[in-house]
Amino acid sequence: MIVRTTQITLIALLLWMLSGCTTRFSETGAPPVVGAHGNSAPTNDPVSVPPQAVVVPTMRLLPTLHSEPLVRVLLVQGANVAFTLAQSATIPSGHRLSAGPHQAQAAGGTLTIDGTAVPAECLLRMAAAPRRFSALMDPPIGRPQTLEFSGLPVLRLNGARVQLLEEVPLETYLAGVLPTEMSPSWPTEALAAQAIAARSYASAKYLERFDKPWQLHWHFTVDMAYAGASAKSSAAVREALAATRGQIITYRSLPIPALFHACSGGTTEAATNLWPTLRGGDRSTPMAAQMPSVADPDAEAGCKALGLLRTHWRWKTNIPVSDLTHDLQAWARENPDDKLEFGTVTNIEPVGHFGDSGRVAQVSVTSKLDGRTKRTLMTTQDFRMAISPVDIRSTWWDRCMVVAGSSAKGAMLVLSGRGFGHGVGLSQVSAWQLARSGLDAATIVHRFYPQSVLERRW
Repeated sequence: MIVRTTQITLIALLLWMLSGCTTRFSETGAPPVVGAHGNSAPTNDPVSVPPQAVVVPTMRLLPTLHSEPLVRVLLVQGANVAFTLAQSATIPSGHRLSAGPHQAQAAGGTLTIDGTAVPAECLLRMAAAPRRFSALMDPPIGRPQTLEFSGLPVLRLNGARVQLLEEVPLETYLAGVLPTEMSPSWPTEALAAQAIAARSYASAKYLERFDKPWQLHWHFTVDMAYAGASAKSSAAVREALAATRGQIITYRSLPIPALFHACSGGTTEAATNLWPTLRGGDRSTPMAAQMPSVADPDAEAGCKALGLLRTHWRWKTNIPVSDLTHDLQAWARENPDDKLEFGTVTNIEPVGHFGDSGRVAQVSVTSKLDGRTKRTLMTTQDFRMAISPVDIRSTWWDRCMVVAGSSAKGAMLVLSGRGFGHGVGLSQVSAWQLARSGLDAATIVHRFYPQSVLERRW
């Protein structure tokens, strides 16, 4: 899971307590869910409440989850979207689509499927099956891949683009997340702790984005890694999901957006450090305070036992400065609200460290722009996301310097640090080590979210 500072609005969950609630019935006919439903992620544009939803205009109900919600996951977005049905399906207009490949297009403000105009939002009705449809996914990081899904496909018009969504019960969605975010061969209690964190995050996103076309994105650069029905499960994964079904981490009856990462490097990051006070944010948000910086002495032992010392415990990288120029300029174009401007990069310097976690707070980028020297400040997490969250594995840096290059690549940024990921919340390597030491899922969860409460909602 990778998080950008402007993506998640934690305070929205608290503000929603002052507004109404939405009730949506699940595909399986389960009792209604009462609740409130954020890179360059696709726009989460508002639409009217779907026909199957009932709006309850009251301020008396708290936005709490009482049963398993039905969520929508954004899979693909583009002017043309290809998908393949494993069986025939019907759309609201009564038109029937046969099993096999299909093409959806956005043309002149109209949504078409195989050249036939259809309603601007189409929920494709299909019989229940382990695999209902598939699509070619083109991730922002990594190679394109075809994934299969067991939920219902939804095609909707979004301006000049088509969105392909999956409507799926939350526990089914988690079955596609858990073995993708954590190895299905890991101990059951580690997987159970991961399941609780992932369910809490998904529930928080469901409440935060209740009035949006989708509540979760399939890729980890936006939300969590999700492989749908293509996820490689195991007996331990199924046991972990069954044992923790409906269990979430809460603060004042609201699910916390429980973040997690690969390895803390020995100390986790505080969520209040990851979200600065820029653009209306609130570093003192009570919800964010449920993920403080905590000591994590099991990280090194976990890395050593798993053979990950060089990738997750201590890492180093050399990045051509010319690549920094290209990537930072692209980031500025893709995130105009940040009002960042970069010329030809000449130097990178860390600016300040957080006292609790030891991580670098900001980065000063020196560049040549229109014949002048320009210095631009940005958060270290944004810098990491702009360049590469794989090459720059964390914001905990031990070394940062630009050295003149003797090769054709020119000057290089030399970085070394510890940990892997943004560092907030559960450290997956540590969870593996703690489970192997005999700790149960609840104890592991409490280690990384020490002030929160575990509740079973369905």
